[in-house]
Amino acid sequence: AFGCTDESALNYDSLATLTADCTRRVRGCMDSAARNFAASKAQSKYLLVLDADERLAEGAGEAIREMLETAEFEIGLVPLHQAESRHSPLAEVVNGDARRGSPILLPRILKNLPEMKYIGAVHEQPSFGELKLRYTMINANIVHHGADAQWRASRQKNDRNLELLLEHIDGFQDLPLYWAYLASELSHAGRNVEMLEAIEKGWEAVKANIDKGVICADSAIASIYPGLLFTRGKFKEGLEALHLVIGKGMDPAFMSPNLMYFSAHFLSMVEIPEAFRESVFQLVADLAQTCIELRNESFLEELLPGVVSWRARELYAIAQIKLNNFDEAIEVLEEVVETRPSYKSAVLWLAEARIAKGTFESIQDALRLLLPILENTMESDPWILAAAACVALNELQDARTFWEQAMMRVKIAGSAVHRQRLLNGMMTMFSVLDGKPIPGKGAYGVLGAIMSRKPLLSFTPVPVFAIRNVVRTMVALDKADLLESFLEPRAEHILPGIGELLPKLLEELGADIIDDGEIAPVFIGGRNTAKLHSILKNHSNLLCQDGFGYHTVLLDRFWSFHLEQQLNQDFFSDAFSWLSEDEASVTDELALNGVKSCLTTLVKGLQGDTQKRFVDFSDGNSQHFNILSQVFPRARFIHFITDPREVIADKELTDSKSIQQELLNWYSEIEEVREKCVNLGLRYLEISSQSLTEKSVETLSRMFAFMGEVWSDEVNEALESDEGLQKWKTSLSEDDVALVETSIGEVMRGMGFT
Repeated sequence: AFGCTDESALNYDSLATLTADCTRRVRGCMDSAARNFAASKAQSKYLLVLDADERLAEGAGEAIREMLETAEFEIGLVPLHQAESRHSPLAEVVNGDARRGSPILLPRILKNLPEMKYIGAVHEQPSFGELKLRYTMINANIVHHGADAQWRASRQKNDRNLELLLEHIDGFQDLPLYWAYLASELSHAGRNVEMLEAIEKGWEAVKANIDKGVICADSAIASIYPGLLFTRGKFKEGLEALHLVIGKGMDPAFMSPNLMYFSAHFLSMVEIPEAFRESVFQLVADLAQTCIELRNESFLEELLPGVVSWRARELYAIAQIKLNNFDEAIEVLEEVVETRPSYKSAVLWLAEARIAKGTFESIQDALRLLLPILENTMESDPWILAAAACVALNELQDARTFWEQAMMRVKIAGSAVHRQRLLNGMMTMFSVLDGKPIPGKGAYGVLGAIMSRKPLLSFTPVPVFAIRNVVRTMVALDKADLLESFLEPRAEHILPGIGELLPKLLEELGADIIDDGEIAPVFIGGRNTAKLHSILKNHSNLLCQDGFGYHTVLLDRFWSFHLEQQLNQDFFSDAFSWLSEDEASVTDELALNGVKSCLTTLVKGLQGDTQKRFVDFSDGNSQHFNILSQVFPRARFIHFITDPREVIADKELTDSKSIQQELLNWYSEIEEVREKCVNLGLRYLEISSQSLTEKSVETLSRMFAFMGEVWSDEVNEALESDEGLQKWKTSLSEDDVALVETSIGEVMRGMGFT
């Protein structure tokens, strides 16, 4: 069947023109059978496939003739342009003035081979079986008038397509393109849960095809699915999915703006370490700009709305916000909002850009933009931004009110991923400002990690105004002791210059830093602390000692040190004068001061001029943590808990009674230490031998944060060479292991043992 075209003179010996919609009506078919029937009647070398609502634009005939005479190919890809209406002039559609979206490259000139068959019920696709195919691009523009939204609605084409797709999907489970069409129609129908299910099933088809060595460049599923994972907070899985598609050597000719846009969009939503922020967001800006420049190009798949126009411009502006080019971002977003005022995302990003700019005027502009939205929405995002604006204006009470409203709404409607981080960051901020610091996302999350001496959860830059807020609030709450952590090496490493900034901020408040001479050693006790000692002894800022905590050893060492250094005899006598007094006259305070003087002098003597952090390793030291905490009010205490199975194996215990007694002793020791250290709060930390062995970096990072120290290269070297950290293999019998399980299995799991 020959269709009517603007270039009907195409009656060319090697070409037959098939008009599939006409054939459908003749035969009553609604699937690929109609196209296959029409193709079976053609005798020519090639087929030109046109639907009844499609026409060839000017110059198409000449381009087709030239390609047929000069090239050998199985599939000719032809640009299809979607007309805005059935009455749009062809030339205006092709040049973009009356076109919806960008042109799509479709397989419309096909070699007439026995293997060529159409498959599918809607949006039928040609298949050549197992043949190795040659593609060529043909600049023969086709104009599709059937995209007219009003006309489609009157014909109920969307409903018809959805019905057909659902009816036939079981026969096309392995075609990602079919799932993409189904997801699109479900989205139009507002059936979002089913749409997500279709995307997930389509991804399984994409993976299966990639495993077979087939890259599904014509499927939007590969572009959408990684983003779906990102919106659900599954960043690792999202990046893996993205890498699966891009990392398979896809031909650049098949890299569509859908994939480029969503790849860049995902990158813009991930929290990037400060060292990589500029390069990553410059890449995002470049990809967005590339998408914009491809507006009039043709691709193998239908472009998702806005990826080469308003969405791409919004993405470009987002990158500029991240690069601190706020004026440029605001200008671009204002243009997007002007052209698409109903596009809420751009409105919110415009408010966010004005807040990020940070001037009083720009933040006020953001609030004026947000306040009308707050009155008419249950969404949390505008409330989050309003809270952020008030934080930037230092109106913390108003910020808390907006934040509380956002917290209620986020449970109903959710929020953008990066604004969810902002919301959690504000929760952290209020915890910090309430004098109960916790680590978290955002600037206050960084400050909370320093103050609580916990590992960092965020790499967000910390502005001076946030530090000033914390200092002022801690002084007002009479919790200035929490600011001591800002003077530690770790704080200086995270926030260079904080050691100089803190005294200045305190001076503004009429306060000052006074060195009371107290030292802050670290005491590590438990069983087999030598494992830790072998690693930490290499740290450049730690002075590691063995056995300092034993009282008898301590006195011997003190006396030896006294003789070697020829300390003032009067001092020694005064420090221990309480030893010679009658028992009744020796008060706790006198005894404590005597011990404190001796131990402090010894620690300082061992430190010498190095000012290294004093760290003591004593297997029995944990029993004395409570006393040592009174001697050294700023000391930190680490309880190293050894695997009881390892203890049993080392002691070569074999009978069940001895094993059970050892397990009882192990548990009793831990409970005793915990009871004595219950009032130490943030000065007490437990780690297990198993976590040190199996999660060395994570465990040591937690320890260094707790001590206020910085990781060092020497520690890396120690980790690589330390044989003591090899995974311990049990030599216990199955009966012994079962005895451990029944006795203290639940307790061990609670401590992180497996």
